Amino acid sequence: MLVSLRYIYQKVMGKSLLLHYVMEDAEDAQFNAVMDVFGDCHVEYLMCFWHMLKKLYEQGKHMTPAKLLMVAADVYDMHYATSDSQLHTQKTMAIRRWMPDPDVAEFGKCFYRQWLTGLFFEIAVFSNTTSFCFNE
Repeated sequence: MLVSLRYIYQKVMGKSLLLHYVMEDAEDAQFNAVMDVFGDCHVEYLMCFWHMLKKLYEQGKHMTPAKLLMVAADVYDMHYATSDSQLHTQKTMAIRRWMPDPDVAEFGKCFYRQWLTGLFFEIAVFSNTTSFCFNE
């Protein structure tokens, strides 16, 4: 489908379709499809904040409501950070809170790997004049 989209755009517009941003939900198949078709573009991947929260609540079912609330508050604090340094501080504080807690540590490890150090963290922190966010 993406190949067809790029082809039609070329025919109609007379120039190549270049992507700058793609919002995804961390599925390998989606990432690979975009890279196969638009690998020649410098694409920034923006993680869908809704998908991140959905995963948080799916994986947080084993937590007490108070601990899930703490984790969700930390995720929101990271999402609404107003600078790169504030984002880094929020991330560090959250991990330090989560890892020693046996009820939260497993989730914290998964979240750290998937959202805070993986592909989508590095390229999904989208900068504009007002905020650094996981999505925009």
